[in-house]
Amino acid sequence: MRKLKVEVSAMELATAEKKDSRYCMIAEAIRRLYPELRNVQVDTQAIRVTDRVRREQLTFMTPGTVQVAIVRFDEGDAVRPFEFECREPRVRKMRSLGEAKNGTHVARGKQSGVPKTRSKAGAYRIGRLRVHGLKAVGRAAEQFKKAE
Repeated sequence: MRKLKVEVSAMELATAEKKDSRYCMIAEAIRRLYPELRNVQVDTQAIRVTDRVRREQLTFMTPGTVQVAIVRFDEGDAVRPFEFECREPRVRKMRSLGEAKNGTHVARGKQSGVPKTRSKAGAYRIGRLRVHGLKAVGRAAEQFKKAE
């Protein structure tokens, strides 16, 4: 798969979760249009998917208009249905479970790199919290609002 054409419908806009890279409107649309893809993650920098049949991990750069839509959606602004296309992903071949680069067995450990967030009660919970810190996207969103 060298091209990803995505149509985000009103259904995905209504059912998607804000600030969640796995269940945002674009991830839901990709799952609907490409059921063979797994581990769909979307943020303002990249769209990551796994093709288990071809044993590849694909990383597409997020287009600028989609970045603006993600930020607006996460801020609670209304977003209309839209479509976009991504081309030329970075392709990484998957290794089998337990296989290291040199072919030796590697023990699988706990998941790392997942952010911890603190609940109101003070307890930590592990989750996928998407927070934006891009100044350029903020400026693009302001220009997008002025154009409407």
